Amino acid sequence: MVARTRYVLAFLGVATLAGLPRDSDSAANASGVPVEFAISAEDVVTPGGRTIQGLPPLLIKATLVGTDTRYTLRNLDMRIGGVELAGEITVDSTAAIPNVTGSLTSRRVDLAALLPAKPAETGTARDRLFSTAGVRLDVPMAFNARIDLHASEFKLSPLELHDVEAKLTLANGTLSVESLRGQVAGGTVEGSMTVFAPTDPPVVELRARLTGVSPERLPQVAASGTVRGAPTDLSLDLRGRGRSVADVLGSSNGNILVSVGPGEFGEAATGASFFDALFGILGDLNPLSVKQKVTRLQCAVLNFRVQEGVAANPTGVAVQTDSFNILGGGIVDLGSERIDLAGKPKRRSKGVLGLLGVEANVSVGGTLLKPEVTTGASVGAGTVGRVGAAWMTGGLTLIAEGMFDQLKFGDDVCTVARAPAPAR
Repeated sequence: MVARTRYVLAFLGVATLAGLPRDSDSAANASGVPVEFAISAEDVVTPGGRTIQGLPPLLIKATLVGTDTRYTLRNLDMRIGGVELAGEITVDSTAAIPNVTGSLTSRRVDLAALLPAKPAETGTARDRLFSTAGVRLDVPMAFNARIDLHASEFKLSPLELHDVEAKLTLANGTLSVESLRGQVAGGTVEGSMTVFAPTDPPVVELRARLTGVSPERLPQVAASGTVRGAPTDLSLDLRGRGRSVADVLGSSNGNILVSVGPGEFGEAATGASFFDALFGILGDLNPLSVKQKVTRLQCAVLNFRVQEGVAANPTGVAVQTDSFNILGGGIVDLGSERIDLAGKPKRRSKGVLGLLGVEANVSVGGTLLKPEVTTGASVGAGTVGRVGAAWMTGGLTLIAEGMFDQLKFGDDVCTVARAPAPAR
């Protein structure tokens, strides 16, 4: 039997059905006789009558049991955009707002395959690290839903997650991905994401913690062979507005903390990933980079408070090697992706820095995608206004030369940099 629903809700590989016909031939009749059926659709019509195009074809097979107000899709086999899902879903429409619950599993989910085709980006991929392509965030208001999801593989470009578990909740037009847990590159990831779709543009909250990630096990880093060891922890707690990653980050508030453990790395790869940007910045902060092709790292920290899209901290940057320590700070404008970081080196091995004459302050400007050693200010006047001139005198590169000359610190610079960033 082939049936047409009035609408189909599809998001992140989860599809729920509603509005089944109520005629005598309907699978969902009072007798509750199970019937297998298939549904295919290339577009989606919302309860408001608006058609969403660009979604991949959808095919559903299941055994339906129940009545026209409460039914269950058992032995569910769903395919959308090459993604296969299996499990069970129950739809209860006895209340004013239908409620959907269930559990789905998949061998592999590629998030990019489930979303509508991307519009053209502003700029080119070589200009920016964060995508400016808008993502359609249509969250129907006519349903409440709670779905448990398990995927053996989950591709969230550029990350490949494994053994992923999450709870997807839809209520009053707000979509939440809760209790997300998984494995990535030898480490773990956990977090949540909430999309408040009724606002225009949508508000997005992101909380994520990656622990013990091995960069050399990530495909884009492994291909370059520039990083060995350097286990990395990343903590994000951000809230912003927009329909693209760039817009959300460029308007966000919250905190970012990156901690890197012992390892070594050479010149950053050209894969335009977060890790390329991270090791590119750390390499440029190395005062011996002209003499050393490889930086042997003991630890590094980037710790920022984010306000209105500007990440800043006067003492939130630390690098420690067997030869030297660096403690400093600066700002990263997440909207323009321009950076202005500076630090004061202090030698650990007697004679190393002094003999080379590199005990002067180091500074890094440019952009996240193309960091570069600088000798002056690199952040525009617009960013200065957003950060606040008074706060910037606390240790940023835009003001005076030699501003770190009076900075006193011991050997454990990474602990110093991890301290909470001051408010502006």
